[in-house]
Amino acid sequence: MELNPAAEKQSHYDNAYAYVSEVFAPYQNVKILRKKSEDAFMLFTDNYFDYVYIDGEHSYDAVTRDLTNYFPKVKVGGYLIGDDYGWEGIAPAVQAFLKLHRNDCIFLDDPYAGRTGGQFAIKKIK
Repeated sequence: MELNPAAEKQSHYDNAYAYVSEVFAPYQNVKILRKKSEDAFMLFTDNYFDYVYIDGEHSYDAVTRDLTNYFPKVKVGGYLIGDDYGWEGIAPAVQAFLKLHRNDCIFLDDPYAGRTGGQFAIKKIK
């Protein structure tokens, strides 16, 4: 019997989508989009979200792209929140983003981020 890793991986994501859709079904204000983040951000106007949670591809380039694309979509006083800050590509991308936007945001991190992967949050102040 030949295994198909791509089909197994897709099945995992199909199951996750079904679960998340079921959990949020009672909430009228939640819409689950099944799109790549670089396609989905264009569907929203700037200053649309109170917060955006990023847990996507973990490469430096992908994290940079997600932060850059979604930062304008967050309202002033809102947050970009992410996972796995301690991973190799994520912390450097976040830190480079913060340098570019040093006057526009405040960085909040998990004190355990470096050891456990941890969460991070960027508060938009302008």
